[in-house]
Amino acid sequence: MESIDSFYGYFNLVLGSTMTLIGFRVYRPFTKEKEEAMYKKFGNFFKYGGIALIVWGLIKIF
Repeated sequence: MESIDSFYGYFNLVLGSTMTLIGFRVYRPFTKEKEEAMYKKFGNFFKYGGIALIVWGLIKIF
């Protein structure tokens, strides 16, 4: 059972890192037209949600 908890922790780290990079516009996976509409709607969600997932992943691992 401990191995599945570690998997969830690492998965949250990867997902949280990706969300944070998208939220702070370091990684831009969308085209310009879609990008501006997406950032207006979900920008803060990606920033704060990504950081929360990183913290939660670290808690699950350690």
